[in-house]
Amino acid sequence: SGDVIDTDAFDPIAGTRYEWSGARSGPSGRDILVTDSGNFQSVLFSFDRAEPSYFPGLALAIDDDVVVTAQNVGTEATVNVFDHDGQAISSGATTSVRAALIGGDSIQLITVDGGIVTMSTSSGDTESAGRLALGSVEFGVVTTSGDRLVVVGADGSAIVDDTGAAIGTYAGMRLVPEAWAA
Repeated sequence: SGDVIDTDAFDPIAGTRYEWSGARSGPSGRDILVTDSGNFQSVLFSFDRAEPSYFPGLALAIDDDVVVTAQNVGTEATVNVFDHDGQAISSGATTSVRAALIGGDSIQLITVDGGIVTMSTSSGDTESAGRLALGSVEFGVVTTSGDRLVVVGADGSAIVDDTGAAIGTYAGMRLVPEAWAA
């Protein structure tokens, strides 16, 4: 559309350090969730709203209705679900999380040790959905179609769908962000 968001014009906050390389976009591309590491929060910028919304924790996932953030402490994580206005919907606990994908009424969480955990969007209830043999998980990126999560670990990569099923595992093949920019 050619629209531009001036993040400083919205509501400047002292000490802001946006982690743009880890920004998450909703399916329409009109909503952008970014971690502000200077203030230990996530910020939702939208081309369709006059003001940003603020959430505790790291930016994890976003769709047209909800925002998902994580607060990793040691080896544990609290995963929070909010509406776009910042109202809490649910909260769940699991081991430290590195990536997430929202699908229907659940969220697929990928833990640092490769666990796939399904979390109910409405209740926060969690259950194990399997494990990826990737070594320590470094990050994950939602594909532009919004229904796949590419997960990268120390020992390989995998593709997980929005039901938590691993639809491809690639031992020894590590996708790196620098290769995507080329």
